Amino acid sequence: MEQYRAELVTALTAVKGAVTTRMQQLEIDESYLIPAAVTTSALALSYLMYKQAFSPPSPRALPPVLSKVVDASTCERTSIIPDLGKEYMDKWKHLTTAYECFEHGLSIGADNKCLGGRPAPGEPYQWLSYQDVSDKVKRMGSGLFTKGFKLGQDTLVGIFAQNSIEWHSTMQMCNHYSMALVPLYDTLGKEAVQYILSATKLRVVFTDKKRLEPLVKFLTAETHVSLIVLTDGSPTCDQEATISGFGIDIISLDEIERLGSEAPRPFVPPGPEDVALICYTSGTTGTPKGAMISHMNIGAVCNGIHHNVWGFPVDSRDRFISYLPAAHVYEFAMECFLVSLGASIGFYQGNIKLLLDDIEALKPTVFPSVPRVLNKLHDRIMEGIGQKPAFVQWLIGKATESKLAEVNSGIIRQNSVWDYLIFKKIRKLLGGNIRLVITGSAPIAPSVLQWYRSVLGCFVIEGYGQTENCGVCTMSLYGDTIPGHVGVPAPGTFMKLADVPDMNYRASEGKGEICMKGPIVFKGYYNDPQKTAETIDADNWLHTGDIGTWTEHGCLKIIDRKKNIFKLAQGEYIAPEKIEIAYEGSPLIAQCFVYGNSLKATLVGVVVPEEAAVKAKYGPDTELRDICERADFYEDIMGELKRIGSPILKGFEQVSKVHLFHELFSVENDLATPTFKKKRLSIAARFKAELAQLYVGLD
Repeated sequence: MEQYRAELVTALTAVKGAVTTRMQQLEIDESYLIPAAVTTSALALSYLMYKQAFSPPSPRALPPVLSKVVDASTCERTSIIPDLGKEYMDKWKHLTTAYECFEHGLSIGADNKCLGGRPAPGEPYQWLSYQDVSDKVKRMGSGLFTKGFKLGQDTLVGIFAQNSIEWHSTMQMCNHYSMALVPLYDTLGKEAVQYILSATKLRVVFTDKKRLEPLVKFLTAETHVSLIVLTDGSPTCDQEATISGFGIDIISLDEIERLGSEAPRPFVPPGPEDVALICYTSGTTGTPKGAMISHMNIGAVCNGIHHNVWGFPVDSRDRFISYLPAAHVYEFAMECFLVSLGASIGFYQGNIKLLLDDIEALKPTVFPSVPRVLNKLHDRIMEGIGQKPAFVQWLIGKATESKLAEVNSGIIRQNSVWDYLIFKKIRKLLGGNIRLVITGSAPIAPSVLQWYRSVLGCFVIEGYGQTENCGVCTMSLYGDTIPGHVGVPAPGTFMKLADVPDMNYRASEGKGEICMKGPIVFKGYYNDPQKTAETIDADNWLHTGDIGTWTEHGCLKIIDRKKNIFKLAQGEYIAPEKIEIAYEGSPLIAQCFVYGNSLKATLVGVVVPEEAAVKAKYGPDTELRDICERADFYEDIMGELKRIGSPILKGFEQVSKVHLFHELFSVENDLATPTFKKKRLSIAARFKAELAQLYVGLD
C-alpha cells in the first residue's frame, strides 16, 4: 500500500503544480482550485485503490528445478527447499515427536481454541483451549494408570470411534504418556477387527455408544480386552451386565477423568524411536498389516508439511475441518501438524450429509480432502451452472477462463473482479475462508485441480504417500501451479527409481518403482518380520509398488502401479490401474474396474457411469439403474472407452466388453477402502458371474 500512497502523493503534487501555474497565467482566482482538487483527488484515489485491489500479485519465484540429483544412475533425488528456506526450517526442526508438536502449539497460546465440536445440528461449535486439552489428557492418562495400566510403550490403547474431541484427546493421551495407539474402524470388517484385537493383545479400548455393540460382537476367546472406556456418556445397566459377562470392565470417560484428577501422574514424553501408532491398513487384499509409525515419522511429516508450505502464512489463526477417517495416518499426521501451529481443529458431526453444514458453521481456512470428494463437489457445482441461463453460463465460462489463465501463469488470488462478481458465491460452499486445500490418497485430474485453484483462489497442494511412509512423502510446493505431479520429497527423504523388468521400466531411462529412505519410513509391520522384509530391503529402501518418473522441474509423477500387474494368455503384462485411470478421465465414467488373467487373451471390466454427466446428457430424470440396461447407452460407453483409450493404450490394453453397474464402489458396499481405493478381490468376487458372462464369445 505504501507504494500506491507514494504514487498518489506524487501524482497529486504534479497535478496541483500544473493547474496552479496555468490558473495564474489565466488570472483565475485560486479559490476555484479547491473543489477541482477535491474531485481530482477522489478520482485519483479511487483509481489507485482499484489498482491496488484488483491488480494481480506477482507469481512466487521458485527455482526452475525443485529437487536435486543425488545419484543419476538410479534417479535418486532429494528436496532443495531445506537449503533455500534454512532459517524457516530451523524454526521447526526441534519437533521430533507428536508430543513436541502439541506442546509447541500449547506454548504459542494456551488459551487458543484447540478442539471443537457441535453438540447437535444447528448449534455452534463449542471449544476446548490448548490448556483445556492438556489438562484433559493428564486426567485421562492418570485415570488409566489408576485402573492398572502402565504408562509407556508396554501399553497399547485401542480406539473405535468417529472423529471427535474425545478421539483426538485419546491420541494425545497416548502421545503424552508414550503409549501406542491402535485405531479400529467399522469398515475393516468383523474378521479383520478380531484379528487385530488378537494380534495386538489389546487390553483397553476407547469407544462411543454407536460402536459399543459392534465392538462386543468382535470379542472372542482369543481377544484380551479387560477395559472398555465409553467416550460419550455412561453405560446403561444392561450394557454393564452384558459386558461384565465377558469379564470386562466398562467405565465412562468422565469417570476415568475423575479418577485421574484425584491422582495426577506426570507426563512420560516419548522418544523419537518410540511407536506412536500401529495403523492397520484396510487392505485391498488379504489380512490387514499393522504399520508401526514412530514419533520420528510424525515429527518428520510435520516438518515436511512446514517445508512444503514454506513462505505461506499458515499459523495459529487457521481452522481445520476434520472429517476424513481419523484412524488413517493421513488425518493423524495432518492433525499433529495443525496443533504444532497452535491452530484450531473442528470435527464434523459424523454424518457426511451434514458436512457442508458443518463447514458453513466452522468456516475453515484449511481443507483436507481426497479426489473423490473434490470430484463430487466439482460435479455438483458444474451441474448447477448447467442449469443457469445461457448468458450466465457464458459469463461464468469467461470468468473461469480468465482465472485459469492467471493460475497457469503462477498467479492465485481471491481479489479479481471475477472473484467478487462470481466466485465468492462458490467459495461460500466451503465456508468462504478457505486458503489452503491439501489433497492426496489418489490422483486428481489436472483439469479439476486447476479449476479449484482458479475458482477458490487458493493454493491446492497435491501430495503422495501411503501408510508405510506416514501418509505424506511428497507434496507440491507453495507457489507451484503446474499440475500433473505430486511434488517433491519431504526434507531428509531420499527417493530413487528401481528397475521393473517385467513392465519394461528402467531407472536408466528415467522410469521405475518409487523407493525411499529417511525419517518418514515406518519401523515395520507389527510382529511380522517377513512382510517387513518384503517391503523394506536390506539397504533400508522402502519399496512402494508405485511406478514413477521425474518431471523436468524435478517433481515426482506417478505413472503406473506394480503390485496389481498380471499376464494375459499371450504373455503381455497388464497394469489394470493405469488403464482405469485413463478410462476414468472420461466425463461419462465415474469408476472403472479392469479384469483379466493368464487364461484369457483379452480384458473385460465393470464401469460405473458418472451420474451428473448422464443426467446432463440424457435428461435430469434419468435413473442410472435404468439406463445401465439400455443397449444404446452401452454402445455410447463402449464408444467412449475406445475414444479415450485409442490414443494412449495398446490394443491388448483395451477392454473388449464391460458390465455397467449403477452404484459407486464404496465402503458401504465393501468394494472400496475408506481411502477410496478399489478392493480388487471384492469387486472380482462381487461380479464373478457378470465377468464370466462377458468372456462368452471372446474365448
